[in-house]
Amino acid sequence: NRGLIRVTQGDAKTALKDFDAALDIDPKYIDAHNNRGYALLQLKQFDEAVQALTRAIELDPTYVNAWNNRGLAHKEAGRFEEAVADFTKAIELQPTQTKYYLHRREAYERLNRSELAWQDYERAAWLEDLAVLNRRVSVQPRDYRVWLDRAEHLLKGKRLEAALEDASRAIELTGPGTPERTSGYVLSSRIQTALGQFEQAVASATSGLENRPDDQACAIRREAHSQL
Repeated sequence: NRGLIRVTQGDAKTALKDFDAALDIDPKYIDAHNNRGYALLQLKQFDEAVQALTRAIELDPTYVNAWNNRGLAHKEAGRFEEAVADFTKAIELQPTQTKYYLHRREAYERLNRSELAWQDYERAAWLEDLAVLNRRVSVQPRDYRVWLDRAEHLLKGKRLEAALEDASRAIELTGPGTPERTSGYVLSSRIQTALGQFEQAVASATSGLENRPDDQACAIRREAHSQL
């Protein structure tokens, strides 16, 4: 802990001594290897940082911070392919962490892979918006609109099963005969169509029409029915 405090205070050189002392006591202390690597990164000793972080990964291949930190060390050393590989592993281990996508985006940009960099930027932005929607749902769990908004967002991100659950919850929170309930059925039908569940999509759109006449419900039902 003292070493981490020193790193945050900008004294990475002294922090390094603390981490070395911890490793003298326990050479398999994973956090110390990771923190030592990060301190070396701050000191711009990139090769030494990679060695320390590799040791942390060897001790625990699921240690996501070590993958991210090693990616940063590779990136700062100009080894962008290696950085991309490490950030990709960090994303595999923790796919909802925005910063890993942004770090990989920087490496892609240095490799002139603009399309992949843009995809990572969009994914990071999508995750940030999802975090906002998650907070809204936790604060307003009885408001059908937040469930519909999150369902739309999940549909956009191709998280289809989760999107369908949110649309169903929105339907439960709306009253019979209301346009809001029909909107929920229409959204459910769109998601089911994306899932390839065409019979269910027709049924959802039909429920929407039975609840209240709606042009969009008619259109999505025709689309789903054409796939049967």
